[in-house]
Amino acid sequence: MKQLIIRILTSITRRLINSSPPAVAVAIKDDLLSKIDAYTNGYTSVLSRPKTAAQIHTVSMFAPLKEKVAIVIQGPVVEEHNFTIETIRMYKKNYPDHVIIVSAWNDTPEQVARQLEDEQVIVLLNSKPDKSGALNINFQIRSSLRGIEKAKELGCTYVYKTRSDQRLYATDMTHYLLAVLRQFPLSGITTPQNYRLISSSMTTLKYRPYGIGDMLMFGEINDMLLYWDSKPDDRKMTKEDIPALSVLETAKLKLAETYLCTNFLDKIGYTYDFTLSDSQHVYRSLFYSVDFELLKLFWYKYNWRDESRYDYFQTHTYELLREKDSRLLVAGNQCVNQEDVLHRKEGGQL
Repeated sequence: MKQLIIRILTSITRRLINSSPPAVAVAIKDDLLSKIDAYTNGYTSVLSRPKTAAQIHTVSMFAPLKEKVAIVIQGPVVEEHNFTIETIRMYKKNYPDHVIIVSAWNDTPEQVARQLEDEQVIVLLNSKPDKSGALNINFQIRSSLRGIEKAKELGCTYVYKTRSDQRLYATDMTHYLLAVLRQFPLSGITTPQNYRLISSSMTTLKYRPYGIGDMLMFGEINDMLLYWDSKPDDRKMTKEDIPALSVLETAKLKLAETYLCTNFLDKIGYTYDFTLSDSQHVYRSLFYSVDFELLKLFWYKYNWRDESRYDYFQTHTYELLREKDSRLLVAGNQCVNQEDVLHRKEGGQL
C-alpha cells in the first residue's frame, strides 16, 4: 500500500510540475526538497549547469599558455540536447587557444558529422574495432589513441583525453594541471615518462588496486601515447557477465581502468602484485588524481541527477582517490595497513 501511495503522489507531482509556470515549479521543487530532507535526514541542494555555450561568459585571469594543448573528445556523439556540439562550443569559449579533436566513429549520421565540421574542429571518424573487448574497452582505446596521435601530428605537447558524454565546465584548468606536473615530479619508479599522468577522481577508486580513472586524463603528449597505446582486449564481457567478487578478485580480472593501468605498467617494465600498498606506491610515483568537482566535470549518463552518487560518508570499497590523497601520498605520508579490504565484497561498505 505504501508503494502504491508513493507512485500515485509521484505521478500527481510530475503532472503539477509539467503543467505549472516556471515560478510555481520552482516553489514546488523547494517543497519537495524539504520533504526529501525530512525523509532522508539530510540536506538536499540543487546544482544547475548551463546547457549551451551561449550561457557561458567567462574571462581568464591568466596570460595565454606558451604550450600547444589539445582536447580530445572521444566516443559516439551525444545528440540529445546537442550535448557534444554544445560541449565543443564551450571549450572554444573557455579554451580558445586549444586544439579540439573529436574522435568518433564512421557510423556517425551525416548531418551530425556536418555539424561537427561546421564547428571548425578536427573530426576523426574511425572504423570500429572488430572485437569490443571486456566492457567495450577496445572502443575507448581506439578512439582515444587516434585522437592523441592526431594531437601529436598537429604539434601539440600536452593533451586532454575526455569523453563525448562528459563536459569540463571549469576554466583555467590547463594552467592548473601544468602547475601540478611541474610541482610534483615523478619519483620512486623507473619509467620512460616525462611527467606524471593526471586523472579525474571520478572512478579512480582508492581501494581497487591500479584503478586509475580513465574518463578524463591529462598529460604530456608522449606520456599519453605511452598510456593509451594499449594492446586490445580479446575478451567479450558485459557487466552482466561479471560475478559478485571481492575487491581483489575484481581487480585481478583487469577490467576497464585496471586493464589500462596494468597494461601500462607492463609496458614500462614494472612488476605489480595486486596489494594496496603497491598500488599506493604506483599512485605516489607515477600518477596524480584531481577532484572532479574542481574540474566541474559533468557526466551526462546514468544517474546524472544524483550529485552525491560518489559520496558515501562512510568507508566504502567505491570510495574515490581524492586530490588530498594524492598530495599526501606524494608528500610521503605513510599509509595504514588496509590489505584486508581487498577481501571484502566489491561495491560494499567496509
